[in-house]
Amino acid sequence: MRISIIFLLLLPSAVIGQKSRQAIKLLESQEYEKLIELQEKSVLKDSLNPATFYVYARIYTSQEYDAYDIGMAHEYIIKSIDYLSEATEDHLKELERSEISKEDILELKHNIDELAYKEVVQAESIEACELYIYDYADSKWLSGAIELRNRLAFKEASRQNTWKAYQTFMNTYPDSNEYNEAEKRFNDLVYQEKVGDGGLKEWKKFIKEYPKSPYRLKVESKVFEFNLARVDFSGLESFLEIAQSDELKRNAIDVLYSWNKLNKGIRKKYTNRVWRDSIQVVEALSEETIVPVLDEDKFRFVTANTDPLNGVTFTNVAPEYLCGRIDKNLLLVENDSAKIVVNRAGQQVISGNYESIEESADGVVLFEMNSGFGAFHVSGIDLVEPKYEDLKWSGCKYFIAESEEGVGLLDYMGGEILPPKYDDIDTLGVFWVLTIGDSLYLTNESSLSKFDPIANLPFEEFEQLSDEYVIAYTEDSELIINQNLEIVTPENTNRINTRYETWVFEQDSSFLLFDPKSNQLNPTRFHDVQQNAEWIGTNRFGKWSVKPKNIDSEELLAIDSLKLIGHNIAMVFRDEQGVAIFPNKETVEFKDGEKLIGLTNSESSEKHFLVIDRDGKRYLYRDGVKLFATSAKKLSYVTDEFFSMYENGKYGMVNEKGVPILRTKYDAVGTAEDGLVSVIYRGKFGCFDLNSLVLISLDFDEMPKPYANDLIVVRQDGLYGIWDRAKNVVLEPEFEQLQYWTDTTALVNEGGFWGILDIKNNRYLLEEVISFEKVEGAHPSILYRTETGYGVYDQVNGVIVLPVYSDVLNLGSAKVPIYFAEKAFSEAGYNIVVYYNEKGEKLKRAAYTEEQFDRLICD
Repeated sequence: MRISIIFLLLLPSAVIGQKSRQAIKLLESQEYEKLIELQEKSVLKDSLNPATFYVYARIYTSQEYDAYDIGMAHEYIIKSIDYLSEATEDHLKELERSEISKEDILELKHNIDELAYKEVVQAESIEACELYIYDYADSKWLSGAIELRNRLAFKEASRQNTWKAYQTFMNTYPDSNEYNEAEKRFNDLVYQEKVGDGGLKEWKKFIKEYPKSPYRLKVESKVFEFNLARVDFSGLESFLEIAQSDELKRNAIDVLYSWNKLNKGIRKKYTNRVWRDSIQVVEALSEETIVPVLDEDKFRFVTANTDPLNGVTFTNVAPEYLCGRIDKNLLLVENDSAKIVVNRAGQQVISGNYESIEESADGVVLFEMNSGFGAFHVSGIDLVEPKYEDLKWSGCKYFIAESEEGVGLLDYMGGEILPPKYDDIDTLGVFWVLTIGDSLYLTNESSLSKFDPIANLPFEEFEQLSDEYVIAYTEDSELIINQNLEIVTPENTNRINTRYETWVFEQDSSFLLFDPKSNQLNPTRFHDVQQNAEWIGTNRFGKWSVKPKNIDSEELLAIDSLKLIGHNIAMVFRDEQGVAIFPNKETVEFKDGEKLIGLTNSESSEKHFLVIDRDGKRYLYRDGVKLFATSAKKLSYVTDEFFSMYENGKYGMVNEKGVPILRTKYDAVGTAEDGLVSVIYRGKFGCFDLNSLVLISLDFDEMPKPYANDLIVVRQDGLYGIWDRAKNVVLEPEFEQLQYWTDTTALVNEGGFWGILDIKNNRYLLEEVISFEKVEGAHPSILYRTETGYGVYDQVNGVIVLPVYSDVLNLGSAKVPIYFAEKAFSEAGYNIVVYYNEKGEKLKRAAYTEEQFDRLICD
């Protein structure tokens, strides 16, 4: 029994093994029908036999087989491999008897993978590649299929050649070899489509949507230059919020600072955090007074405290710097024949073969080169190419450029606004005046770029009335034009009066009123108009009305007749009653036949005065309030509280109550200066002190002048001295000349020599001076010359430079002087030069040969 059981167990394996060997033979003999029939029986008997599926894979890879199918072969070989990993001992023995090894199965798998890959290559289809990649994930040719798929996909994207196609490719195949090229093309096409010929809106949108684009810097530059060309403050400030380029940010900050010193928010957010070398920082050095000094053969700039500006030296400096008074932030220097521009910190801003540079407003630096005139910004940004015969900064966004063709207009970045075809271009308030031959044309900023002479009226001359209005003259007319280029004068206007706040246009038989503040023309036609600084009167159909000076003010009266007195009072009549109206609308009544006179008062006073000649007396009113009455023939204004009076050919003075304070006996009474009123009596000058009501001596050759601290300068017998207002002689009149120096000292000339005299102690602080030159600084100083040489005297420190030098110059500023003192020793062939500060401290001293000294001399 036992032997029988074993036989039965082995029988199926033997039978199956025989079928596998038979299948191999049938395969080799290409008997495919029998083979398929045999295979189907084998599967029915054992569906997990790796040998059976191996044979199937062989069948479908046989090209002689009509149903040749690499896909089917791949499915069967995969099953064979899968079942091999789970094969029973019987399956393994069968494979051995059929001479089928694991290596044979794997080799067949490899061959099938290769055949499938070749079909994919031949198909050149993305779909075929995708199927292969999915089904043959462990294939040796998987990477080739992936690369082929990527190439085909890139080829398809290239065929479409749109940024969307390349974007889809990159998103789908991020690891492809073509990714970088696709990204480049994507960026190029996006830039072309999104930016292209677009403007600011498109550029800013591009930056927001494509922040990592390689074109970002280029687009940022477009935004920066667009705002810069138009001098757009808010545009540059918003640019700082989106810009990534540190260089462009720095440039924007520098430009904003030079234009409007930055607003607080921008300054705090950017300049304090990042850029310590911006022009805001460097410009702080402009408070320092600097002068060039020569160390052996090199120049350097030093301050009043001898601090070198970073110790930077130069081969040469612009000749004008040798004369001092350097008030520029940029300096033109040379280093080994190379011309460069440096700031006050010694940092190079820009280099070039400059002949000269000139700083203008708004950070503009005009320069000249061999090729012509150009411009750059103080931070080094190029603005205008140096190709013009002349270049001017208008101070309002534009350059006026002259070339061989004529004069044109450029924006801040040198872009052409007006072609160079004009004979001249100039500004007049908010207007632009363009000259062609003998004709002048008017335009404004908004119309500059589209200006056409043919469509505009030519004029002979313009006169500016204000920033918003001009008078334009033609051969036979005068026109007023507003800032919108509108002619505001009606047709048939014969005469224009623009003296007062409301303008009057006179026509043949009527007058029209125009308010320049509102740019409104009153349509009412008047038969007559009167004006002064405070009132405007109009006549219509024989009836007068009067209003305050503004055209829109409420009408005060309807009257029979009107007369305006002086600059500020209106005299009106109704029936037989007259009323004088003051600017504060207070009134004073008067009668027919009474004479009214307006007094001229000080421009600094807001008081208004009227004299009424009534019943043989003069009544004085101030802003409608009666002050006093006098029998004097004439009253004149001295101050708001004092008035001169004339009677019987002589003058006197009264206060605001009419009380005499100066007898009526003088030949003349003048106006007040610093509380002193000049008077003339019998050919001699005197003065009256309004503060103390004291008459100072009447024995002066000319009107005394205020000095300081209640002192006055007087002249007697041709000589000058000083009195106080209490009539005390402070300095006897013994000087040929006397000038103010300080409140306590005076510059006096006696016997042909000048000196500084202590007024209080009548003691000379400096004398024997032949000539001098004042230096207005933190405290007064003079450069002076004596018989021994030139020196410097300072009010606080006394003699700070002894008068022993051949010459002394102030190379510093008025505020912070730096004195250049030199003494020539021609016999020895050298010069001694010493630099002093305002305290007399030596900043530098050196001996120079004549050749070296010539390099220091100011022409």
